[in-house]
Amino acid sequence: MSVNFSTIITTYNRKHLISRSIDSALAAGNEHDEIIIVDDGSSDGTGDFLQETYADKITYIYQANAGLSTARNTGIKQANNPYIVFFDDDDEWFSFKLALQRKAFEQDPELLFCFTDFSVVKRSGDFVKHYLFHWGQPLQDWRRILQEKQSLSVNDIDGLDVDSIDAYCGDLYYAQMLDDYILPSTLAYNRALLKEDFLYVDGFDRHQSWLFSSGLARRGKACYLDIDTTIQHAHEGYRLTDVTEIFNYEAKMFVLESEWGKNNKFLEKHGEMFNERLALEAFRLIKACIVYGEYEKAKQYVSKYGHLSTKLQVIKYIPMWVFSTALSVKRLLKR
Repeated sequence: MSVNFSTIITTYNRKHLISRSIDSALAAGNEHDEIIIVDDGSSDGTGDFLQETYADKITYIYQANAGLSTARNTGIKQANNPYIVFFDDDDEWFSFKLALQRKAFEQDPELLFCFTDFSVVKRSGDFVKHYLFHWGQPLQDWRRILQEKQSLSVNDIDGLDVDSIDAYCGDLYYAQMLDDYILPSTLAYNRALLKEDFLYVDGFDRHQSWLFSSGLARRGKACYLDIDTTIQHAHEGYRLTDVTEIFNYEAKMFVLESEWGKNNKFLEKHGEMFNERLALEAFRLIKACIVYGEYEKAKQYVSKYGHLSTKLQVIKYIPMWVFSTALSVKRLLKR
């Protein structure tokens, strides 16, 4: 069984950062893998730099700016290999990353996707290992998240100083409803096992990876490899995570309602838990609207989601001017 990867790196005005990602992808791959760079409308000379520096090592595609989801879809459509990996242009891989996932797929032909833990370099320079659970997921025991624990032998993979690592395999779909467990740069999947073309939602560029990976979890078997394969670097400048709280929670509601809210089979079994999860996010969304003075929007969401919980029903009957006054007093007391 031959496992060849297409690495898709999307970029936008990151000429000063992207070499680190490309160099580590080259170090992690082999002659049968490919690297596709989708330039989403950069204006900082990224294209010229890439074609001058990596011309014979990458496939470079330029498109007018359309957002991360559309750029990744472009990469998927251009990929020649069945195994797809995504790689953010400001992240870095350890040299063993692809070899490790290659072995996981070789040992289990029914495996649809696998992912790993990752490290973070903070702006302070601090290096933090095993960062995945720092995201604050409510369930943080892999024996409960995924059902089957295995041992993956890795003594033949360069760059590792251990003989084996723990691998947890099974159904990730329920846990993904609770929160996202997958950093995109650690994800690899076998699209040959999918019955239809599977793409990102064009134009949806916040929590789009949560929606995408949850769609994979609905479609097939997952495997988590308990090792850091990726380094996420903090840096100055714009990041996709730099959005307002309101937009952040609106996107989360979209993911929950689009993926699990329309899955009748799932709701028959887990409907009560789904409503609790939706109510929690709805409360956070309404609170954010109130904090930022979006009272009309808050009222609309209270009307839409008030039936989900007692807490939301109580908010429904409190005039918005009460929240406005309370916030004004709170701000005065902070001065």
